[in-house]
This record gives sequence, C-alpha cells and structure tokens, in this order.
Amino acid sequence: MVPHFDKYSGVLVDIFYDHFLAANWNTYHKISLDIYTQDVYDLMKRNTHHLPEHSKFMLPYMIKANWLYNYGYFEGIQSALNGLSRRTKFNSGMENGVKYLQQNYKLYEIEFAEFFPDIIGYVNTVLLE
Repeated sequence: MVPHFDKYSGVLVDIFYDHFLAANWNTYHKISLDIYTQDVYDLMKRNTHHLPEHSKFMLPYMIKANWLYNYGYFEGIQSALNGLSRRTKFNSGMENGVKYLQQNYKLYEIEFAEFFPDIIGYVNTVLLE
C-alpha cells in the first residue's frame, strides 16, 4: 500500500514493481530487456485483434515511448504516472509517485526482491499443471 494515494496506491505499487523488474531484468531473464520488449511489441502488433479497444488505441504510444523498457528509469515512470494522472477522474496525485518511490526506494526494492520469486514459483507451478 502506498499512503496518500488512496485507491490509486495499488496502481503505484504495480508500477514500482514494473520498475524493479525492468531495472533488474538481467537477474530474471537471459534475453536483454531491449530485445525482449521489442519482441513483446511485435507480438502485440501481430495480435491486435485480441486486444481490447483501449489497448489497441494505446499500443502505438506504448511502442513509440518504449514504455516497457523505460520503466527501468525514473523518467519513464514519471511519464507513465503523468499520463495516468491526467486520465483519472479524481485528483489522484499519481504524478508525485516517483518522489515517493525515491524516498522509499530501499523499502520497495527489498519488498520486490522477496515477492518476485514467489510470483515466479507460482507461475511455474501453474504452467506445469
């Protein structure tokens, strides 16, 4: 939970975790993040007919700004949070999320490092079923 962001705190935690995954990508995957993200974008372009309308609309912007890769940097997170904040109906304050992450970086980094192996284990269990 991220205090001061009310119902948007879950969104911030998700983006914070995206940051730690991107920033530490080589710990979790053999393929470099820049190659992997291009592969994901190519896959999404080939399968746009399966995407929801909003995702179809956002995909060119996502690719142009290389969102997945740039989550590894504060500037990329800031850009994402600015966009989300503009699109919320309420005053979310999400545009201040990077400052909060920077102030509490070690706390979230440790939390991610403890949590992410559990996600990997769960996914591997489900894939084996």
